[in-house]
Amino acid sequence: MQHHSQISPTFGYVFSYGKGLSVINSMGLDWRDWGVTHGDELIYMFNSTLYDSLKDSSGDDFRMVSFLTEVWSNFAATG
Repeated sequence: MQHHSQISPTFGYVFSYGKGLSVINSMGLDWRDWGVTHGDELIYMFNSTLYDSLKDSSGDDFRMVSFLTEVWSNFAATG
C-alpha cells in the first residue's frame, strides 16, 4: 500500500469482524485457529445462500452485510 500510494491515490481498511464465517472454513480448517483472513469480508459483501446467519435480519452477520454495503456504496459514490 505504501508503495502504491506514491503513484496513485490509495485507500486501505482493516476488516476484523470474526464471527465464524471465513474463507479458511472452505479449506477444512477452523477459523478460530487462524482469525480473520484475507477475503473474509467478501462473504459479507456479496449475496451468499451458503450461510444461514446472513439470512437472519436480526443477527450480527446480517448487520455486517448492511454495514459493508453502506460503506462501500458511500466510498464508490464519494471516494
